[in-house]
Amino acid sequence: MGGEPLLDIFREGATRLALISAAMHISVDFHMGESAGALEIQVTPAFCVGDRLLLVRAH
Repeated sequence: MGGEPLLDIFREGATRLALISAAMHISVDFHMGESAGALEIQVTPAFCVGDRLLLVRAH
């Protein structure tokens, strides 16, 4: 502890934050107007960030 942050993210419209301990994985689901998606952060075995954004169209 005490070092610089590895990741600092602001995600408007977050609807769910889940920490999956078995996989050392954090998942943030979001929905904002016409877009929705998920931000996935994996801690081990390697640090990895994935950000999916989907456009949602109402018919």
